[in-house]
Amino acid sequence: SQSSSRSSANNSVYKEQGGYSTDVHIIGSEKRFERVRFSPHMFYLWTQLFIHAQTNDLIYQLKEQGFVNLDGTLSNRVLTLGVPLTPNKVINQDQIRAHYTQKYTTQWVFNELKRVGVLDDQGFLTDTESFSDEYAPSEFNRYLPKIRSIQFKFSNKAISEELGRELLRFFKESSLSIHVTQEETTRYQSRKEGFLDNFVDQLGGSLLGSIFYKDQVKTVKRKMTYTPNINVLTMFPNIEFGFSKATYLNGARGDVIYYGQANQNTGIIQYAKNNNDIQHLGGQILFLNQKRTGQVLGASIQATGMSIHFNELRDSIDHTTWMSARYVVAEFSMTHDNKFSFGISNTTSSLRGDSRLGLALGWDGHYHLIRYVGLYYGFDTNVGFNIFAKENATNWMVSRYFVGFQTVISPVKFRLGYEWVNGQDSAKLFDGFTSSVGVYF
Repeated sequence: SQSSSRSSANNSVYKEQGGYSTDVHIIGSEKRFERVRFSPHMFYLWTQLFIHAQTNDLIYQLKEQGFVNLDGTLSNRVLTLGVPLTPNKVINQDQIRAHYTQKYTTQWVFNELKRVGVLDDQGFLTDTESFSDEYAPSEFNRYLPKIRSIQFKFSNKAISEELGRELLRFFKESSLSIHVTQEETTRYQSRKEGFLDNFVDQLGGSLLGSIFYKDQVKTVKRKMTYTPNINVLTMFPNIEFGFSKATYLNGARGDVIYYGQANQNTGIIQYAKNNNDIQHLGGQILFLNQKRTGQVLGASIQATGMSIHFNELRDSIDHTTWMSARYVVAEFSMTHDNKFSFGISNTTSSLRGDSRLGLALGWDGHYHLIRYVGLYYGFDTNVGFNIFAKENATNWMVSRYFVGFQTVISPVKFRLGYEWVNGQDSAKLFDGFTSSVGVYF
């Protein structure tokens, strides 16, 4: 477009000119068989599926064959399996996966496919002379019996069948190309004002377009790539997760382990003192029980339970306490957990000499940065009203916010962090560093 300025005004007037636009129309498409020379690295995605399945199959067999103790640790008999597992430690998926990654490489599956006659020495599919140029998925079925003859070594033949069919699908998708026939048309569109100017411009543009931008019909080949189509975890519905008796205990990454116990109980006390000589003493007891409502497919568990909280702010004038009893809903994974709690609370003050009831609401969690080091965080709110006071009773609120680091040297938990305690109307009651010590029981 062009722009010009008028001397009588400080604005610009834009005059659009015509231009050429190209449209692409799909005329038709055709699926064609393409003879591919396979190499080991092309089997990477399928091999990762296979390693994942082998890892979970061993974890399943460890429980079925009695190698797992009641607390989720491994018995001494695992030394006879020839797999790098550690007795008296919990099951380590990464350790098992690393073992199978070295054992089942892309070169391994490539050699096996040549051994059973699916691939020739050059890496091409065998017996493709009778394949038609038009893609026919049924022609690949001749390879399924040969794939089944490979010793996949799963505890269940259904798993071997599923992985074998997925390997066959890899060959089907890798040998498919789609030839798309498309027509490209280029047309001129005038945008000049006035009938005569528009007509002349359109005529000239169309004439030049017929010379320099002729319609074309092209065939474009689009190569298909293999994408895994199965969820390995659905093959092992009997694999379960539970609590470690204590965080990081016996090689655990966090609180969740394979075939762990159904409950976890903790108690913790904390102490803090700031520059104004205000002391904060707190404590909590938590009882959690896993919800076993069905088979667990992911590395996570849900739990419910009860908790009791106690806090006291103390200075030279007043002792203010608030306590609560709560129902807890929690979610734990290998790397983090979140706990939501709600219930009834009560606050007392030695200065006022009264007692007030209310409601309690809280959320806290922690994230395992590395083994033995975690980040904890959350908030806790208690709010209510004075049912014993005389007229002009006012609502009350105490809110606590906290963040810090923790470690567990079983069965003792240590925390070091910072906290803020606010009262009604966001009045600051306390802030400072805090330390905690707890125990799993």
